[in-house]
Amino acid sequence: MHSFIFQVSTNPIHKEDFINPDILTETIRRSGRLTIDEINRLWSRNSSLNYDGESEIPERTFHRHRQAIADIFGVDIVCDRRSGNEYYIENPEVLEENSFTANLFSRLAVDNRLLDNKELAVRVVDEPQSAGISYIPMVLDALQLQLKILLVYRSQFSAKTRRHIVEPQFLKKNKQRWYIVSRLESGTIVPLALDRILSAELTTDRFEFVPEIELSTYFSEVVGVNLDSDYIVEQVLLKVSVPQCNYLNNLPLHHTQRVVESTKDYTIYEYHLCPEYEFQHELMRMGESIEVLEPAWLRDQIKTFAEKILLSHQ
Repeated sequence: MHSFIFQVSTNPIHKEDFINPDILTETIRRSGRLTIDEINRLWSRNSSLNYDGESEIPERTFHRHRQAIADIFGVDIVCDRRSGNEYYIENPEVLEENSFTANLFSRLAVDNRLLDNKELAVRVVDEPQSAGISYIPMVLDALQLQLKILLVYRSQFSAKTRRHIVEPQFLKKNKQRWYIVSRLESGTIVPLALDRILSAELTTDRFEFVPEIELSTYFSEVVGVNLDSDYIVEQVLLKVSVPQCNYLNNLPLHHTQRVVESTKDYTIYEYHLCPEYEFQHELMRMGESIEVLEPAWLRDQIKTFAEKILLSHQ
């Protein structure tokens, strides 16, 4: 496990030249606005920030922290001098629940606290990372420099290996797996799982990003990374019984999820999405607690899946 503690000074290294960015940022985010006196009180009580037990944070150190958080994470902690010199996060949208920065800060919060408490660390069990994450630095280089990648790939649907020269468009994580969404030589845009890459090499050939790809919405019509032209966006109605609906209320299947009806025994949800096989698999995972109301073809599909499972166990 690695701690994300950043050196932000080119001068000789001192303890105050390091920051735990998650703690300072989360403290200000939760409070909304804090004066420097209020920040100092929190600083003096927090050993993760205050290494030397000082009564207040040195002004130079505090501003170094603010600048580093802005440079590294794009989180702007600014001072409102018209309201008593209160500090607040000017762009809170970067810390929204599903943003990359928010996820990174959540990870930092766990890592830093576990590093400070070894006894606590043995009581926290993390999910294993999927294979292929060693390729992430190369992919990031390719995205930053807009260089093509030569890779050897084996799909989960075929035993054959294929050689591709790809133009990476962006990285996406889905269910503990990383995907490099790339344009192939044929012009097709596909998600390639990093754990299915057998070898990869960064080339010196440059490419241009596909301007039609809007990163924030490219997969907005599906629940995973499968873009199947055989499916179109449809209205889907699901009847979900208690307690499974409590889970969906906290963790929606899709961003279009909307409650149509709710009783003490069940909830009916509406979705507008492509109900392709990844979505169907999510429904199957919920078993008898879910009923597909619409569309009829999806209801029949789930019924067929259930019947096949029953027959295979007879």
